[in-house]
Amino acid sequence: MFAPRTTFIIGAGASAELGFPVGWELLESIRKALFPGDRYKDVPRGDDTLWRLIEEIQRLNANGPDLFRFHQAAERIRAAARHANSIDNLVDQNDHDAVIPTIAKLAIAKIIMERERNSHVMPSSRRPDEINMDQMSPTWLYRFGKMLCAGTDVRPLNKCSKMSRLSSSITIVR
Repeated sequence: MFAPRTTFIIGAGASAELGFPVGWELLESIRKALFPGDRYKDVPRGDDTLWRLIEEIQRLNANGPDLFRFHQAAERIRAAARHANSIDNLVDQNDHDAVIPTIAKLAIAKIIMERERNSHVMPSSRRPDEINMDQMSPTWLYRFGKMLCAGTDVRPLNKCSKMSRLSSSITIVR
């Protein structure tokens, strides 16, 4: 269906339709998740699981930064998040502090995993080996997959050879 050596450029917001955050939304989610709370005033932390992960990483790394440095880095991320264009940009601007990328990557992973668990691409617990195609069918990704496979023999015996030929003739850049 496509000319040989076709390149598709997929934008950064391509996964938004599947429930994943776009750049500004990820940054805002990180800012909220890193809220330190105040146990003396009974104000809960932003994302308690994320804070427990941060504390555990600090505990396991006895020769690394103390917990106060992790809290400082989290607070710097929270403060800078209001003015940054993206979490990547924020981390790049603060590359002088080695703790900031650690905290940012943990927050990114936690938020993406949470969104993935609630997205259309996550198989149900009843059928862990199968994606719900009824939920996927209205998405651009489903339609794109159909376009890529149009005219491709998907019978089990021929699937690998046909799919490898398809994948060698297209490039997907994201």
